[in-house]
Parts: sequence; C-alpha cells; structure tokens
Amino acid sequence: MDLWSVLASAAGRLVRPETPEYRIPGYMGRFAHSATDPPDEADLLTGVIPGLASLGVRADLIPLADDAGLCERLIRDRLRRGCPVPLLRLESGSDAAESGFTHMLRLTHGGPRGGRVAGRMAALLRWTAFVAAHPERAPKPGQEDLAVLEGAARFLDECAGRGPVGTRIGRAAGLMLSSDEAGLRAAQMALREAVLLYLRLPAVAQAALLSDPESALSPLELHELIYLARAGTRDLRLLAAARLAPERRRPEVAATLAQAPTPNPGSGPLRSANSPAPKNRGGGTDRQFVR
Repeated sequence: MDLWSVLASAAGRLVRPETPEYRIPGYMGRFAHSATDPPDEADLLTGVIPGLASLGVRADLIPLADDAGLCERLIRDRLRRGCPVPLLRLESGSDAAESGFTHMLRLTHGGPRGGRVAGRMAALLRWTAFVAAHPERAPKPGQEDLAVLEGAARFLDECAGRGPVGTRIGRAAGLMLSSDEAGLRAAQMALREAVLLYLRLPAVAQAALLSDPESALSPLELHELIYLARAGTRDLRLLAAARLAPERRRPEVAATLAQAPTPNPGSGPLRSANSPAPKNRGGGTDRQFVR
C-alpha cells in the first residue's frame, strides 16, 4: 500500500460508507501526481489537509516532542479503537521524539466543509495549479500511471455535469485516458478551462492562462498575470507564475516570479512503511509515514 492509499484508507473511516473510493484521493490531490510521486510536506499542508476538510475530516498536525506522554496515550487510544495514526518526520519540526518522528496526523470528524460544489472546485483548482507548477511530477500516458489516470477519469466523471463548467470537466474525464502526451495535455487544459470559468476571472486573464506557453503575451495579458501572480490565492499565483515563466527576461516578470509561492525549501517526499523508499527529488531527507 503506497502513501496515498494509506492516507485515503485512514480518512475513509471518517466519511460516509457510501463515499466512492476515488472521491477521497480526488479531494486530497492524489490524481495530480504520478504513481511514483508521493506527497511531500508542502503537498500535505496545501493539498491533503484542505481536501480532507472539504470532506468533513479534520486533520491536525501534532508535534510529538511537545508532550511525549500525552501523545503516546493518544496514539494508544486511537490504535485500540482501530483508528490509523499517521506518524511523520518533518524537517520543519522540532527535535524528533524517541521514535524518530516529529508529528502525528490526527484525523477526526468535524472539519469545515463549506458547499459541496465549492469544495470540489477548490480540489480541481489545486489539481490544475499543481500540474502547471510541477509538470514533471504529473501522471504520464502509459501502463505505469494507468491506475492513477483511471481514478482521475472516474473522479472527473463524477464532477462533470451540465453547463459550460460541467461539460468541460466531462471532456477532461474523457481525455484523461489518452494514450499520448497530446491527449493528456488536452485533458489538463479542459480541466483548467473549467476551473477558470468557474472562478469568473477576467477574460484577458483566462485567455492568457489558456494560451500556448510558447506564444508571447500582450502587454495587457502581462499586466493581468502579474497582478494575479502577486495578489491571487496561492493556487492562482502558481498558475499565473507558470504561464509567466517564459517571460522571465522582463524585469517586472522576474521580480514577480521571485515572490511566487514555492514548495518548502528542502521539502522531500514522505515515505510509507508499507512501500519502498522513493527516489529523493533533491534537498532534504525522506519523510516517514506509518500506521
């Protein structure tokens, strides 16, 4: 069982029994990652935890070093009741406990849910922003990522519906199992278009974010994207920064990209005790995650 499956299994005990198996990983952001790409610390904080909150599952990172006795009693109590207890070693944490871990991830009922549509679209925005910022970590056509892409197609099919937004999500679902890079890119662009339509961004900004990355941006498009990259939410800033990257020779763009959100410096992949250690992507040690 890989780390994403461990997380989904742990959260699955706290959602309704009829919840489809692909919905939890869809909200957590799993389908933005290839089969061999486990979540790192930034993914946990900006994708997994907000996604679980939309499903009514509250996830709290609790430092183990603060009160080792209390944490040990809490872990034993939860294990006695059959609740998985994710243990983490985060570089941002303080001194590790005797076990070698710095944090536990406590999952409970009662996270802020908001509207169903809003939570679903927020998950899709995080997905498309991650793929734009980290294309090397996204799924690729082929057998290795087939299970991930099948889950992605099922999740998107559930999110699809009528209207401009819903039909584009449905188009993305249909293209998600494409056998070539062009088809998969078309799926990602259809998903991006759906998200941008839902957000009702200015037409100029939408057109710029949907344009060919190799094409030059007009002065008005540059202005809109620079504003978005500086004043938007984290995910919109990632989208805008990815589209601005080819224009980094311009001083105003370079200054904007310097302020763009990035993964934690030295953030590396979390590792599950149930799966082999992944290759370190550079900067930092592997995280560990066990039940």
